[in-house]
Amino acid sequence: MSSLVWDALIAVYPFFSGIAAGAYITSTLPVLFKRDELKEVSLLALLISWATLIASPVPLLLHLGFPWRAGNIFAFPQASSPMALFGYFWIVFLVLATISIIVYNWFYSAPWFKSLSTVLAGIGVVVAILFSGYIGFIFGSNKAVELWYNPIIPISFILSAILSGLALVAILYVVVWRLSRMEVNKAALNTMGRIVWWILLLEVAFVGVEILVRTYMQTAGWRILHNILMEQLGLSYFGVQLILGGIIPLIVLSSKRATSSAGLMSIMSLLILIGVFAYRWNLVIGGQLLLEVSPYIYTTTTYTVALMGHGSIFWISAIFVLWAFLMSLALVVFSNWRMGVKIYG
Repeated sequence: MSSLVWDALIAVYPFFSGIAAGAYITSTLPVLFKRDELKEVSLLALLISWATLIASPVPLLLHLGFPWRAGNIFAFPQASSPMALFGYFWIVFLVLATISIIVYNWFYSAPWFKSLSTVLAGIGVVVAILFSGYIGFIFGSNKAVELWYNPIIPISFILSAILSGLALVAILYVVVWRLSRMEVNKAALNTMGRIVWWILLLEVAFVGVEILVRTYMQTAGWRILHNILMEQLGLSYFGVQLILGGIIPLIVLSSKRATSSAGLMSIMSLLILIGVFAYRWNLVIGGQLLLEVSPYIYTTTTYTVALMGHGSIFWISAIFVLWAFLMSLALVVFSNWRMGVKIYG
């Protein structure tokens, strides 16, 4: 086992940040794009985004050797640092999501509610896109890593963020509504399913184009990286990311019957979430398996996740449990998620 600079914890972080951005964008669809059938899932999506935003820095903090010094990002601003700049995006996004929740829960009957909710939604979409795209920019602009240096990555991060956010909203919509003995709106499911299908089509197309272009260019790094993708990452890249999380949902969700089915939508959305996580994993971990020791001279390494210890399966599982707890807590504390149709009018 080799110790990478960025271990499994860093792979979890862009997964969370993508869901936070995607869920927030989903919550704005009834306001900005007049998708009335999504009114009842809008507030649920907002709470998912808020809870995920709170959980998203946890992998980064655990990865730090001195997590208690993370506050220095804000105490001693360094605008020229790409990593520090993320902290400002995150805090702005969290404050915006918190204000939105407060407005939707306690001021929805105010005369200025509709105007303010539209402004918050508009600003929030821009912040969410910048938040997810900026993380992709950090990877895509890194010339030292063959797999990361790609101008498509920021766009792909934005698309996969919306995809994962929509997928999680669809799953929790079905689960929470069934547990609450409320009827699932098939029109809402169908709309989410159609949006997911089109975004997934673009995402799979981008991956296909990238493989074709890199294969045609045949750079020295790509020839070695191709072997890594076929061998060490063969299962997670082709099996999980492309087939399980991409092609299968793409085929199944092409049918309106599938997008209107609570069971099929939940299963396909779960596969998509697994595929997006595999994408983050393959990018973060896979990119570091190829090391450029000098110009045009490369070496490879291996990586295995430990069961216990720093960056282990135990740590990652604990983070996911915390995330689930935060989402459950948000649903209990901010109970107006059931009143989406009434609030929007």
